Amino acid sequence: MLLYETSPLFKKYNNFILESGVERFSNIKLKELSLKEIDNIGTVVITNEGIKVNEVKGVKIEVFTEKEGSNNLREKLKNDRKISQKENRISELGYELAKYLIKIEIIESPSKSIRVINMADETKGIHLIVETAENVNASIIEEHYGKNGNNLLNVVINEIYVGKNANLSYTFINNINENSFILSQRKGFISNGAKLSMIEMHCGGRLDNNIFDAYLNGRDAFIENISFVLAKNNQRYNLTNNLHHVKGNTRSYASIKSVLLDKSKVVQKGIIKIYPNAKNSYGYLSEHAILFDDSWNDAIPSLEIDTNDVKATHSSYATKISEEQIFYLMSRGLTRQEAIKLIIYGFYHNLLYRIKDPLIKALVRIILEERYSNNRFIYPHEIQSILEEYIYEEKHEEEKEIDLFERHYKYR
Repeated sequence: MLLYETSPLFKKYNNFILESGVERFSNIKLKELSLKEIDNIGTVVITNEGIKVNEVKGVKIEVFTEKEGSNNLREKLKNDRKISQKENRISELGYELAKYLIKIEIIESPSKSIRVINMADETKGIHLIVETAENVNASIIEEHYGKNGNNLLNVVINEIYVGKNANLSYTFINNINENSFILSQRKGFISNGAKLSMIEMHCGGRLDNNIFDAYLNGRDAFIENISFVLAKNNQRYNLTNNLHHVKGNTRSYASIKSVLLDKSKVVQKGIIKIYPNAKNSYGYLSEHAILFDDSWNDAIPSLEIDTNDVKATHSSYATKISEEQIFYLMSRGLTRQEAIKLIIYGFYHNLLYRIKDPLIKALVRIILEERYSNNRFIYPHEIQSILEEYIYEEKHEEEKEIDLFERHYKYR
């Protein structure tokens, strides 16, 4: 049984998670894709047949599985994790359902992105620990896919350690079908002069319950956290983004943008917490949403500041797109679907601009396109067949950054 949310601020929504039916998750195994069909796409590929690792120069990857003995795996989780088993309901479930512990140590800057691909074809827990050496530049893309299944539950626990003066781009993609569940807890620890760019895309699952905490533990550390959310039908998303300024001269930027259609529901929570020793820090947090049909959204950004000589701002809004606005675009020759798509992409535009890697930007665009326009969940090898075309477009498209809220005089 999945426990209720106990935060006092969230008590009025305490039926939000259980109404998705997540407490009735299933243990069956499905036939999605075989390892052979996608093992050449990812660096680490997980299906119910097992796990395949492809070597990358300068990167050390270790895998510990349940087959080696569930007690041994759980003992290793206790010793290696900073996220304790009893921290919350997600970590508790992740421990109980643990099937894989994957440790990725980035020693030198790799020449390509490290892709971790998980097929959500059975109920399982995945624990992923990433650690970078000093002064490296790297990109990790964590991808979750699934077209089939009913009541399958995947729990993902991440710990990310960014070494001194390192630059790590970490992308999380949830693209599992609407009849399954995904719960994820992620913590990032950022050292002196290091940067962590966290890109999240949430468009799959009947329930997506995600918690991300970033700890700026070194001076001149920087966290950038951008999230794309596209909810349809009866999907339920509960997203939390917490930014902890532990040391001084640190910066954080977080922007979560949600598009809600049909009868979907999204709750966005977040906090900028500036600790007593974190003078001269800067934090920015925005939670914005546009709503269609009978969808529902609540944004709860917060500030907690325990020192002086800092700057922290937050903003939130949720706006309903009216039929008149859609009709205006349709009067210019667009279909209704094209008009809504134009509004959605205009809403996401400034976040897409912030993604500098053409591969990541192409992945985000493809999955959003398939999810909205064709109402389907796409497989990794299907993405691969059109990826080069999108990457070419991204490399040759001239864009201008537009962020009216960030540029507003109140936030400068």
